[in-house]
Amino acid sequence: MSTPNAVSPEAITLIKRFEGCHKSDSKGNYKSYRCLSGRWTIGYGHTQGVRSGMSATQEECEDFLKEDEHVEDDIIDDI
Repeated sequence: MSTPNAVSPEAITLIKRFEGCHKSDSKGNYKSYRCLSGRWTIGYGHTQGVRSGMSATQEECEDFLKEDEHVEDDIIDDI
């Protein structure tokens, strides 16, 4: 059985479904929050470089998810 070399669209759908994207201001932007593990998070579970008081548009949250997908691709490649 071969190891996949990319995160599948189905996996992205699952990430979005389970992580969610928490909106919290009147402009429709998403605010950073502390997740259950205590890490600052924004968008679909993005944590790298996130600080208190950050906000992001829907498009930025999608970009964060793509960035995180590339990190996952690198981890998969190292296996």
